[in-house]
Amino acid sequence: MNIFFSSILFLILLKGFVSALLEWLNIQELRRKTTLPQKHKKVMSAEQYKKASAYSLEKSRLSLSMALFETAVILLILLSASIAKASGFLADILAPLSQNTILLQSLFVIAFSFLYSLFFSPAALYRTFSIEARYGFNTTTLSLFIKDMLKNTLLSLLLSFLLLSLIFLFIQWFPQLWWILASMLIIIFQLTMQVIFVPLILPLFNKLKPLDAGPLKERLLHLNKKVNFGAKNVLVIDSSKRSRHSNAFFTGFGKAKKIVLYDTLIESLSVDELEAVLAHEMGHYKKKHVLKNFFFSAGLSVLIFFIIQQLLANPAWQKSFLLSQNSYLIAAEVMILLSLVASSLGFWIKPLFSSLSKKHEYEADFFAYQQCKGAAPLISALETLHRENLANLRPSRWYRFFHHSHPSLDERKAALLSY
Repeated sequence: MNIFFSSILFLILLKGFVSALLEWLNIQELRRKTTLPQKHKKVMSAEQYKKASAYSLEKSRLSLSMALFETAVILLILLSASIAKASGFLADILAPLSQNTILLQSLFVIAFSFLYSLFFSPAALYRTFSIEARYGFNTTTLSLFIKDMLKNTLLSLLLSFLLLSLIFLFIQWFPQLWWILASMLIIIFQLTMQVIFVPLILPLFNKLKPLDAGPLKERLLHLNKKVNFGAKNVLVIDSSKRSRHSNAFFTGFGKAKKIVLYDTLIESLSVDELEAVLAHEMGHYKKKHVLKNFFFSAGLSVLIFFIIQQLLANPAWQKSFLLSQNSYLIAAEVMILLSLVASSLGFWIKPLFSSLSKKHEYEADFFAYQQCKGAAPLISALETLHRENLANLRPSRWYRFFHHSHPSLDERKAALLSY
């Protein structure tokens, strides 16, 4: 075991420890701050605050357990050379049936990823049917949950197989330049998904319909025209059949832009509040946050494939990570390896991107303030959403620093009132 592999293992172990520590600190903060502050009495009642704290407490306990469990699973896979063993097993089973290395490598990555995801399925079930159900959020049934899981799995398998097959084809045909072509492929795929997600993917899981005519639709379409957003319609998704949580989003670009509102959001907020929320979302677009995030994602794709290329070109690195060095499936092994360690390495720069995200949220809030001619509608909407979603109003400072992509309610209110 060389120093490079040892350093990666140490970072994975440290990431697991720090993740668990952050959850523990958040738990201690929730246990300590049991009294609703005077400044939050307008947001929720003492009883609601108690329920929100209990809800956050349960989620943090589960996250703490999963942080430790995930770390143990990744370390076990790496230290036991499971990637190389699985590669050898697959080669022994499938090699006599097919000599198509592109097919075999694609199947290997998909199979390994699927088996890895099964380790975390019980936590998803517990979160949905225990925690979410007990706090009044879950509305899905077990049969719907299973149907969703099967649809997700089949869709993921299909898309993954197509993308991986092309990437392994690039590796085979263009061994020096494949990583540039693979990056371009992922960028094109991301752009395509922006266009087809709402009309083709989302209907597989939810029903969408145009927002009914009335004051809300008139107000939102007027806002859409006023800021030159360019969406042709406002759609409503039946999210209430799975959860009582609420949200709004937009996808696409150019003439393909679409605004989507959760039906639960429409039930929770007034027309003024909904206009402010939508103005905030449009602010992300008008302030070019979406474009900046896209370029960051594109750059990350290039970096990841470049790292894979360096690992493929360096047998010594492959050996240090206990890979089989079997040219037959080595590209697939390297991809699996990087997928396992990437989150542990990215964890350490997460606060940087959280800070950038918070800056974007302030800018989008200011945009909404300008369009709605005041702070009151957005503040009221934020308070309602925090109350309805049982948000943690007083998280640990360090937890917020690492994990929260949005400023706290108090910070956003103070900023809005200062304009």
